[in-house]
Amino acid sequence: MFHKINLRQFCKLAGPVFFIGVLIACSGRVEEGKSEAGGPNPEATSEALLERGLKILQPWTSHWADWGMPDALSSFRQIADLNLELLERPEVNPIKEGEHPLATFQFQHPDAIGTVDIYHYKVHIDDASRVSFEPDAEVIFYRQNGMRERLLFIGPSGLFEDAVWIDAIHLLVVGYFENEAGFSPMAWLLDIENSSYLLYESEFVVSNYDRFGYLKKKLSALNLGP
Repeated sequence: MFHKINLRQFCKLAGPVFFIGVLIACSGRVEEGKSEAGGPNPEATSEALLERGLKILQPWTSHWADWGMPDALSSFRQIADLNLELLERPEVNPIKEGEHPLATFQFQHPDAIGTVDIYHYKVHIDDASRVSFEPDAEVIFYRQNGMRERLLFIGPSGLFEDAVWIDAIHLLVVGYFENEAGFSPMAWLLDIENSSYLLYESEFVVSNYDRFGYLKKKLSALNLGP
């Protein structure tokens, strides 16, 4: 059974080497910007929520299957139960529909209380509309009340590739982490009501993964270059 711990406790218990191998973090797919989430089910287990989210994110699981990953759900194991260490400040969502090319790729909350962005910090678009990728990535929740919450952060060894609201409480973020063995798919199951998340790691590892391949496919409407 997993006991909830905060990030500092996790670092102390797991040790620095293991923690770096799991996640470099500080502390949310569907058709672009819209949610297929239903209402929250208080009896749903974390495994059922993960399965539901992965089924919605079929393009992501298919992408990893092309790299050799077996059945996505059976390959994931829960490795941590952590508290979100929210970094909050006043800021209105700057990624406006019709004004910013990444607006189409945001994730609107099912009850319209805000919008999650996972790409703006990672994807740089210059004045000539050329796209490049920054080293780090964030998951940001822009609330309708004008507050900006950073839910997750990851450094150059990992990437948030996609996300989906499973219901009004749970957000599933998927991506990968790179360690000495290679690239492993990861999943972050966030509970925004309780400011916590479960971290899942796939047992599948690939050594030669195209680190930006999924983003290039998903963001193909942008000018991504060669």
